[in-house]
Amino acid sequence: MEFEKPVLSRAVERRLEFVEVSLFWEGHVNRGDLADQFGVSANQASFDLTRYSDLAPGNTAYDTSARSHVRCAGFSPVFNKIDARSYLAQLRVVADGIFEEDDCWIGGLPNHDSVPTPALGVDSATLRAVVEPSAVRKLTG
Repeated sequence: MEFEKPVLSRAVERRLEFVEVSLFWEGHVNRGDLADQFGVSANQASFDLTRYSDLAPGNTAYDTSARSHVRCAGFSPVFNKIDARSYLAQLRVVADGIFEEDDCWIGGLPNHDSVPTPALGVDSATLRAVVEPSAVRKLTG
């Protein structure tokens, strides 16, 4: 069965896209992330996280000890086509001074230098394994 996206206001849709991007790349998201990024109340952020969970069952679970929604093993994007190019583009515009770190959707920017995007592209799952904080700890620890 294919996911049928509900009709949402553009503001709500952007917040849900942010939830999905955060879950994919960072493995977690909490209401403070939404409140900081979009200037919404804690109640609105909680509502958005619940809405995302309802619209994308099996993508996220609430971790009470981390007080955060975490990505589940069977995660499958429903709002975005997640691709490495957009992630690398955000890193590039921050490195080039076009965006401030607070203006991009990457919560924990990895240490990086700006380089041209590979002509043959980069697989999103491979890039996530390299930049995800837990993967970085495993590689360096």
